[in-house]
Amino acid sequence: MELMIVVAIIAILAAIAIPQYSQYVINAKTTHAKNNLLQLATLEEQYYQDCRSYAGQVGTIATVSAAGTCGGVITWPDANTAPSASSANVNGRYFTYAVATLNSSQNFTIQAQGINAAFDGAANVLFAITESGLKTCTGPYGCNGGNGGNTPGNW
Repeated sequence: MELMIVVAIIAILAAIAIPQYSQYVINAKTTHAKNNLLQLATLEEQYYQDCRSYAGQVGTIATVSAAGTCGGVITWPDANTAPSASSANVNGRYFTYAVATLNSSQNFTIQAQGINAAFDGAANVLFAITESGLKTCTGPYGCNGGNGGNTPGNW
């Protein structure tokens, strides 16, 4: 009898703890993506100050050095997931990042698209930031408390 009570208590605790842990892991993944977007936006602004245009690619320190001061490449902020060559798209562990310049490199949009397997198959996890600081978000995670939307500054 006592064993059945212990098993029931453990089952109740597991039913509460597992969803909480899953949400904690997802919050950590989305926070990491948002931090990368903010770092990339800051690097774009620094690049703009030097070159009067935005960079359309990201790369390692070596590829940035090879491209030159105004070679159109900014340094990827996470050395552990840095691309092997300069690229407009970078595959991170949980997100694919894309840098796009518009209007003769006078505007930029940086996006972080969630990799499906990292979000229980949710394909529409997307965060973005522009040169004006507009932050947009779509998908079930990290948008207005999980409600989705694309209100400026919503993440």
